[in-house]
Amino acid sequence: MKFDSRTTLLNFLLFFLLGGTLSAQNILRGVIKDVDSGEPLISATVLIKGTSEGAVTDFDGKFQLNTAQNFPITLLASYVGYKEKEVILSASGQFTTIQLEADVVSIAAIEVEGRRLSEKQTQSPITMESMDNIAIKETPAVSFYDGLGSLKEVDLTAASLGFKIINTRGSTAPARCGRCRSSTG
Repeated sequence: MKFDSRTTLLNFLLFFLLGGTLSAQNILRGVIKDVDSGEPLISATVLIKGTSEGAVTDFDGKFQLNTAQNFPITLLASYVGYKEKEVILSASGQFTTIQLEADVVSIAAIEVEGRRLSEKQTQSPITMESMDNIAIKETPAVSFYDGLGSLKEVDLTAASLGFKIINTRGSTAPARCGRCRSSTG
């Protein structure tokens, strides 16, 4: 039997190719869901603890991860707005359902208040008009913007069909409203 260099090279390549596929490949499969609603979590992250090996869930919340790690394997499942969860897997091929619970942070009520007029200005004899929800609903005008034109010191100009320009006392340039595309005058 005679061996040439081509046969030796071919046997060497086959040994490494088959050896790579014969090495232990563990397939980890599962789904990540919300614990309360049971809905799948899209784009949740699954990592093997202590490694950079991981996967992201698909549209149905399912993931598949191929690894050469030995069992038991600890998975870390995480999703924005949910608590991270560790799951220990003991065998390959088992389908795992991981349920994450929401990470709720509650805060006290926040009140934001702003004024254009100082307390001193409101005490002086100036007239102010405003439109609240009731006035908007009861205005005889066709639209809210036409209703603004009935207020004191408010000039409403129709620049074109369906396009109104509102100019108020003290403004330096007309403010565009309606179906406008730009906020410059």
